Order: sequence, then C-alpha cells, then structure tokens
Amino acid sequence: MSRLLFSDLPANQVALLGHSHDPMLVVLSYLIASAAAFTALALAKRVSRSSSPRGRELWRWVGAFALGGGIWSMHFIGMLAFRAPLDIRYEHGITALSLLIAVAVSYVVMRVLGRDHLSVAQYALAGTAAGIGIAAMHYTGMAAIRSLATLYYAPLAFAASVLIAIGASIAALVLGFHFRTSQSRHQRWQRLLCSLVMGAAIVSMHYTGMHALTLAVPAGLVEHAAPFGSHTGQGALASAIGLVALLVIVTGIA
Repeated sequence: MSRLLFSDLPANQVALLGHSHDPMLVVLSYLIASAAAFTALALAKRVSRSSSPRGRELWRWVGAFALGGGIWSMHFIGMLAFRAPLDIRYEHGITALSLLIAVAVSYVVMRVLGRDHLSVAQYALAGTAAGIGIAAMHYTGMAAIRSLATLYYAPLAFAASVLIAIGASIAALVLGFHFRTSQSRHQRWQRLLCSLVMGAAIVSMHYTGMHALTLAVPAGLVEHAAPFGSHTGQGALASAIGLVALLVIVTGIA
C-alpha cells in the first residue's frame, strides 16, 4: 500500500528498521541531477537567442525533456537505491505520471527563462510553483510503491523537502538568467560549478523526502520481512535509466 499519511503509527502497525541506500546509485543520481542542471543553464541562452517563435518553442521542449528527464531519472534511481527489508515494486502508470509532471514543470521553467526579465516577485512565484511541481513529482513517484507496507511521512521532514525544492528552483531561475547574459570567458567553468551546487540541492530534496519516510507493516508480518527485500535487477535497471538520461542530456547540450 502507498498512502500519504502524517499521523502516528496505529497500535497494530510496526515500523520497519534497517533502511539503507546503495552508495553507487546515490552518486549516480547526483551526477545525473548535476548534468540536468548544466543542460538547463546551457539551453536557457538558446531559448532567449532564438529569433523565431518556432525556434524558441523547439528549444523550450528540448530543455524540458532534458531537464525533466534528468530530474526524474535522478529521482527514480534514488528510489532504486533505497533498500528496505521487504519486497518493493513500482506501479507503471503512476511512475509514468511522475515523469510527465517532471517534464511539464521543466517546460514551465524553460518558458520563464525565455523572458526578457523577471521581477523579484516573479522569481519567487515561478520558483515556488516549480518547486511544488518537483515535490509533486517526487511524492507521486513514491505513491507508485507497491509493497506490504503503508507509507508514513514525518511532517517536518516532508515540509523541509518541499522548501528545499522551492529554494533549488529559485536558484535555478536566478542562475539561468545570469548565465544567459554573462559574457565571462570563464562562463563554462562557472556554469559547471553552479550545476554541481544545483545538483546537490536537487538530490538533497529527494533524500530529505526519503528521510521523512517510515514504512510500517502489521505486527504479525514483521517476522516474515526479508533481511534485504527483493531488489533483483534494480542495479541494472538504474544503470540503464542513468545511461538513457545522460544520452538525453548530452543530446540537449549538443
């Protein structure tokens, strides 16, 4: 079962302990998030420089698929990195919906980055909307989990994850405008450094959300929980998703 619950555990539910993350997949998720951020910063200039409406729309969609696909891939690889003492599967339809949310949010970001200028209020409003969208993508993806457990979330960590997503989105918009107009000869290295910082912010949102999670099962099922759960083929699946994401991102840069 998968539900967004904030109440204390019922008397007949027991929290599962022993959660962990695969370090290699965590690193992979960070690299993909950073690459997606780098692509978004690079494509922001393309959107603004295009002289025709059709050209602008093309670059918006290229940026939306590169950025949205990268963020979603980071999120899903982060979920595959999660290790819990029970079998976990993912419902395909809801997982696909989370991808659509990521692309839609990224398209809005690319449209905003194509504007001539933004006021402080517009930065805040657009960043807040994008951050809420990214959080919606994350928790929609979490809702795709299918297992014997019920999902509970700690309210403070949940709220912190949403605030991190909003902060990262506002930073992305500010940096996007900065690098769109920057003429510095060190622009590429500055963009790379900022991408690494933005990647860390995006990944922090995901793992803060995972920290908020508690898996609970009926008391009688605890003894049947497997030591490490079933994760057959998840490393290979995560690597495949990562490779596809990097190909999409590199194509966007090219």
